[in-house]
Amino acid sequence: MQKRNYYIEIEDFLADESFQLWVLFRIDEQDWEEWTLENQQRAKLVEDARLLLLAMKVPSNKISSSELTAALQSTWIKIEEKESGNKILRHNSFKFLNRYWWTGIAATLIFAFFFVLVL
Repeated sequence: MQKRNYYIEIEDFLADESFQLWVLFRIDEQDWEEWTLENQQRAKLVEDARLLLLAMKVPSNKISSSELTAALQSTWIKIEEKESGNKILRHNSFKFLNRYWWTGIAATLIFAFFFVLVL
C-alpha cells in the first residue's frame, strides 16, 4: 500500500493489480477511493490512469475475413457512388457557368456596339 505513494506516472497505476481491480470491478480492498481523495494532484493522475485503463478495456470482437471483406466492399461502393454523384454535379455546374459566361460576353459586345454608334 505504501508503494503507491511513490507513483508518479500513469503506467505505475496501470501496472498495479489492486488498482485494476478497483477500476474495472469496483473491488476496493486497498482503499483506493480514500487514498485518491487525500491529494488533489494525486486525484488527477489517478483519474487519468482510470480513464486510460477503461479505454483499453474495449471488448475485442472476432470478425471473420469474409465479414471484413464485405464491409470494406460496401464502404468502397458508397465512396464510389458519392464520387460519381459529385462528378455529375461538377459537370452540370460547369455547363451552367459556361452558358452564362458566353451570355455575358454577348451582352458586353452589344453594349460596346451601341456605345460606339452613339459616339
